[in-house]
Amino acid sequence: MRGSAYIAPGIPVGSEEDDIVRLERLATDLRRYAAGNGPTDAELAAAPLLTVVATVPDMSTMRIVGSVAGHPLCGSGNVMTSRIYAIDRSGSWARSYSRLYNIAPHSRWHQ
Repeated sequence: MRGSAYIAPGIPVGSEEDDIVRLERLATDLRRYAAGNGPTDAELAAAPLLTVVATVPDMSTMRIVGSVAGHPLCGSGNVMTSRIYAIDRSGSWARSYSRLYNIAPHSRWHQ
């Protein structure tokens, strides 16, 4: 069996193809957002609802700490997101490395 092509923090060895697919989805979404087209109503309805408690600085970006409902892997409870790549100017959604989050209207945004 051939070894892994690369090692990346947080990416399990052997799941490089999954990482590439996530990055391609992220790039597609960021291009769409940059063109002025945010997430669709259907995408937001399907996204986990995140109530923001705080933002956490990362070496190159930030993460969000809060309470989530409907996360496909974590279910409901307290979470820290993966890196945040885009946030709606009105603060109603955020796009992390792995997924879109619908931000609860009463969330507190602070660092």
